[in-house]
Amino acid sequence: MIRLLIVDDHAVVRQGLVRLVDTAADIELVGVASNGNEALHLTARHRPDVVLMDIGMPVLDGVGATRLIADHDPDVRVVVLTGAVDGRVAEALEAGATAVVLKDAEVDEVLDSIRSAPARGSGAVAAAGGRAMLSPREREVLGLLSAGRTNRQIAEALGITERTVKAHLGEVYRAAGASDRVQAALWGREHLARHGS
Repeated sequence: MIRLLIVDDHAVVRQGLVRLVDTAADIELVGVASNGNEALHLTARHRPDVVLMDIGMPVLDGVGATRLIADHDPDVRVVVLTGAVDGRVAEALEAGATAVVLKDAEVDEVLDSIRSAPARGSGAVAAAGGRAMLSPREREVLGLLSAGRTNRQIAEALGITERTVKAHLGEVYRAAGASDRVQAALWGREHLARHGS
């Protein structure tokens, strides 16, 4: 059972996420917070496995809260929730976030991000026997990228938005240590062939 804390300053988003989590038998909601300060208090009290953290919030934003959680309790995984891929996403990952999920992502993508977070290290990449850990969706994106598909073609093939593809590619680039699509695709061909997925 994955213990989850939801953090978002918009009530309608919090309520929607609570309803979503209620549908997942393997995820237990241990708390809901509306800003980073509340997130810190609830994390200390409940020790969740995963914090689903909005970036843009009053009082203490998601980047600052992520940094403090990573510093004080590195076993807690933070999945950043955002409406757009911008500079704050990179800041959150540098602060110790494990993954990024967009607010317009499909339901399964949100749940996959929560479920895969405990097995992954902070900073979005974890090593397991020297192998970068990617979520199942990220491996799908990597496979299509390695096959030469464009972002639009990847989005159509997986039934997700191009913005979501870009977010997954950010995770792939970090895992690959790549700065562009060509490097990531080359790494993907070797990585997927080596590990059979």
